[in-house]
Amino acid sequence: MSRCRCRRLSLVALLFVLTLSFSCQPALAVIPQGNTVPFIGNAGAFTSAVRIINNQGNQGTATLFHAEMDPANPNYLNMCFVTADHVLRNTVGGPNYADDTLPYDNVNVYGGTPAAVQPDPRSFLGGIGIGGQTDPSGFFMSSANAIVASQVKLGETIDKINGKPTDIAFVGITIDLTMLPAQNNPILAQAGQFAILNAMAPIPLATPPALAPNAPGGAPFDVSMKGGYGVTGTFDGNFPLYAYVFHPVVAGEGYGRERMFDNTVQAYEAVNTGVYTYSALRWNLGLESVNIQNNGKAGVGMPGDSGAAMLLNNNIIGVLTAGLMDPLGGGQLGVKNGSRELGAQITTNALNALENWCDNYSYATAVPEPATCVLATLGALMVGLTARRNRRIAIAGRG
Repeated sequence: MSRCRCRRLSLVALLFVLTLSFSCQPALAVIPQGNTVPFIGNAGAFTSAVRIINNQGNQGTATLFHAEMDPANPNYLNMCFVTADHVLRNTVGGPNYADDTLPYDNVNVYGGTPAAVQPDPRSFLGGIGIGGQTDPSGFFMSSANAIVASQVKLGETIDKINGKPTDIAFVGITIDLTMLPAQNNPILAQAGQFAILNAMAPIPLATPPALAPNAPGGAPFDVSMKGGYGVTGTFDGNFPLYAYVFHPVVAGEGYGRERMFDNTVQAYEAVNTGVYTYSALRWNLGLESVNIQNNGKAGVGMPGDSGAAMLLNNNIIGVLTAGLMDPLGGGQLGVKNGSRELGAQITTNALNALENWCDNYSYATAVPEPATCVLATLGALMVGLTARRNRRIAIAGRG
């Protein structure tokens, strides 16, 4: 296991920012709704969680657990994220809000119907957003700008129980720091965005307490869910039985603003959805500890929060996977007091697999196949020859 895990980027990162500055001068929001994360650059901002979008347009949340400069290229930054498998796994017909929603209190079905054929590990990722969609310092990275390589590993490579995958996924990306998306002044924007990336402190992975709260000797414990980007809800007098209702027609309740919440893990639960089998952490709205009820941050996640990290002692011990919500018509979703929610545990197998995939991730492990590289090289060569020919024509024309 790498000893440098969870370092912030080092002096090399700072030198890159300074080089840009001097050489070019003259990504379920969660409920309750009020627990929004401050915009990037403000005190209390939380930047280790990102908005993540797959190739089908499914939106979720991921959290950084390691980052370092690529050993082969000083302009390349490698980043490792953990999220939920169902955020990235392709499904028949594409994503919908039901993908994150449990249909009944005693049935753990969610996640859509997986497509029979999944993409290549380099083809799952649609992009990663740093900061919320309305954050003035936020930006979005994809293969169209800064992401030059990526690798996704789904649950079957993370942990398996009875032949079925866990609902946890690994995401590795390589960012070309010279290609960060430009805003206004391109040089200043790139320097500022790199400074934001440099300030993202990775959060270490860890296994949850060995004693389950529902086992002899175990006890409930509080967890913090930071960085959810999904939808949110408000109280609606038309549905008095529900603590919160998500209204898709209300812009402020839509996906993309980072929020946080706390809750109390009440039990460990064996989950079998028909697609996933995993050891889960379970909590319920309204059964939080007195400390959480007093701090005003009690809540649950909603669609789009899937993959958000569950933190205990500032370690990621699980990722949010699904919650119990009732469809109320018109795309509205209701959450009752007592509604349960699940998170996939970072088991010992998952911990070892995630760290192994990250330890072995680099640009070299995620670049296109050799045939694609040959085509890309030939394309670059033709562009170069054309440029040289155009320069000769321009020079000849001056005579």
